[in-house]
Amino acid sequence: ALNCPYNFEHYISGYKKRNDNIAEYLEGNPGKILIVSDIEKFYPNIDQESIRKRFGRKLQDSSMPDGAKSLASHFLEDLFSFFPKGRGVITCSEFSHVIGDIALEEFDSKLVSEYGDAYFRYVDDIVLIVNPEDKDKSVGLLEALALEEGLTINAEKNDVITSDSWLKYG
Repeated sequence: ALNCPYNFEHYISGYKKRNDNIAEYLEGNPGKILIVSDIEKFYPNIDQESIRKRFGRKLQDSSMPDGAKSLASHFLEDLFSFFPKGRGVITCSEFSHVIGDIALEEFDSKLVSEYGDAYFRYVDDIVLIVNPEDKDKSVGLLEALALEEGLTINAEKNDVITSDSWLKYG
């Protein structure tokens, strides 16, 4: 069992589950490669206006009482107040991670549409499993989709790994 205090246990467990899902996928799909990427400075670069719109639509469509919707909107603005230039959200609460998921829902949707079960994301950590000949196309798509969200893939943290290496070391 993992021994992590407080809310970190949830995140460590989620990361481990994602990696277990990748291993399971690879066992049924040999010969593939993994493109492992990371979004550069993810939380500080989230576009606040797009989150306001997406979050607002979610609140509007929810059955929450109006008072709770108002409280949630105010809480969102409090998280944004630490970044007054229109980009970024502080990562002090679990709510920040909800905002991170909202920031990447279009990104996720497009990658799931393109790669299905071969797309894995944990926070801002991304893994695509592709045929070796599709590597450049997949990296290009990943970078283009990140740019659509005003984000950048961190070139220093990009890696390509064989499925055998992941299964052995991952």
